[in-house]
Amino acid sequence: MNDLVSTIDIRPQITVVSFFFPQICPTIRGDFRRFKSIYVSQIPIPAVSSSQQASITKRIDQILAADVSVLEAEIDAIVYDLYGLTKDEIALIEEDR
Repeated sequence: MNDLVSTIDIRPQITVVSFFFPQICPTIRGDFRRFKSIYVSQIPIPAVSSSQQASITKRIDQILAADVSVLEAEIDAIVYDLYGLTKDEIALIEEDR
């Protein structure tokens, strides 16, 4: 049983669920979502062929392996600007990384 479980890749199904999740789960207290099985049971999970699953899995792997350091640096710069940090303050933050 454990061998079977370890060979099943559920990332394509998680991708489908994460697409529908914001649309079917109500927002409560700000940006929090109420997660109940009744909401999740409404998500239509289509039958996926092995070639479709392989195609989705390949793209998920590419996304997970992507170098996002440039985007992170851009976001950091925006946040530093929002807080009005000086170059010295930014250097202190950057050296802790």
